[in-house]
Amino acid sequence: LGADSASLRPELLQMFLNELSVHCSALSKVSFHLWVHPGVYILRPFKSVTSLCLTRLPSCTLSEIEELVVGICRQFPTLETLDLAIPEVDFSHLPQLLSKPTTTNHAVKKIVLRANRHYTPQEDDQIAECVLSRFPEVENLMLTTGAGLGVVACPLCKLRTLVLRPTRWAEETELTEDELSTYFEQFVQVVRQLPELRTFVLDLSRAAVDDNSLVELATAIPKLTNLTGIYLDLPHSVEDKGVCSICGALFGASKLQWVSFRISGLITDEAVMCLGKLWTVPTLKSFYTHLMSISCDTPITVEGVLQVVSSVRGNLSKNLKSLHFSNYYRYEPRVLAAFNGLERGHPGLSTNLKP
Repeated sequence: LGADSASLRPELLQMFLNELSVHCSALSKVSFHLWVHPGVYILRPFKSVTSLCLTRLPSCTLSEIEELVVGICRQFPTLETLDLAIPEVDFSHLPQLLSKPTTTNHAVKKIVLRANRHYTPQEDDQIAECVLSRFPEVENLMLTTGAGLGVVACPLCKLRTLVLRPTRWAEETELTEDELSTYFEQFVQVVRQLPELRTFVLDLSRAAVDDNSLVELATAIPKLTNLTGIYLDLPHSVEDKGVCSICGALFGASKLQWVSFRISGLITDEAVMCLGKLWTVPTLKSFYTHLMSISCDTPITVEGVLQVVSSVRGNLSKNLKSLHFSNYYRYEPRVLAAFNGLERGHPGLSTNLKP
């Protein structure tokens, strides 16, 4: 249900929801895209709804956001998926129960939490605590708000999928270098406390992080003993040291099945060799890498790529079925021939580099 107008009267929507809850008792999936106060949605119980999406909420206080979340816990007892877009929030009215989540929902397994603007780290933490602490059984979490996870690390210990496109470390947040480093270290501490994590998606493409940040993140990967797949979008400030640190940590992941990199920094043959070593991880099924900085003046040489292929030939993962390397090398006959040779020597393998 959607409306472009902000003039929809709340009482009309409430009448509609009342009828809906009475006459559509088997309704399981609901999406509202209305400029209506959040309190309207929680005045009537929906006992069969398993998926709820709320966007276009008008500006409100953090207390009202918590009232909404508490109401969802009570009025949607069978809810499994919550997709919530956080509106412009007035932080002058803080919830009284912010640190005491007495009302929780143990049915919700997936949460998508979006933000309509950049928040300060302190506001991020307040939003995260207000919402996420109510759902201790969540297994699948997608955040675009920021990285305000530290305050709710314990309730998130059952996470199996984490998709994070944070604004916290974005260059336009005007945080100092020390503050950025501190917040990233806090985030890494949270990652270390997610032993059930299987899928990890981290978009740092607009983040003010560097090689040292990636070295710090790499120290958390050995703690993810159940990790099966990872996607990293790395900014232009990350180069060989950061990439090799992550690759080194992933090399020891015993259950790793797929790896995907999108790298904007100017890496050299050294980093390409580190990426190539991952192709030999015994459990690996799929590897994708896209080098955003590839151009005629790339520091990566054809000889360097050929050396990687030569070093892994005969040691490729027997489970490897898909190998994608930057498209730039489609125009290099020697590289094409080398990857074609990998395919011939590895039945079932498909690469994106073909003559």
